[in-house]
Amino acid sequence: MAPGRLDGLRALVVGGGSGIGYASARLLARDGALVTIAGRTQDRLDAAAARLKEDEGLVARTARCDTLAPADVERAVEIAGDGERLDIGVTVPGGGSFSPVLNYEADQFSREVDMNVRPVFLLIKYGAAAMTGGGSIVASSSTAAVFSLTAPAPASAPGADRHGR
Repeated sequence: MAPGRLDGLRALVVGGGSGIGYASARLLARDGALVTIAGRTQDRLDAAAARLKEDEGLVARTARCDTLAPADVERAVEIAGDGERLDIGVTVPGGGSFSPVLNYEADQFSREVDMNVRPVFLLIKYGAAAMTGGGSIVASSSTAAVFSLTAPAPASAPGADRHGR
């Protein structure tokens, strides 16, 4: 994408304080978007915004946001859209554990779904409503970006069978 192609577009990156979210925020800002990074830890957001400014002269606003709390996500959308509109929403939810699905307890599975699906739902719910002129929502997640696997097969039911349930 050519620099400046996103000039004037308002973007919210939930999970923008680190990792995939930070990289997404950086690229959107490079392309001219007005970026707001959101996440649970204000110190991490402030450090990420400062790093963008120091390293590349890019400006990013911050919005502290618990992605499991509807009011927080709604407020982050409002901040990013300046009360007018949101054009781009990016969410990089959760994380999780790498264990065979058959080893999960029901409550653990519910926590994993909540951590990884609820943030996407809430951004779609509030972000899409703020996209009065159209827009795009991108959800990306990779626990593999944090953990390394040598044999991912045990995470699947057939893999669990081959690896001794």
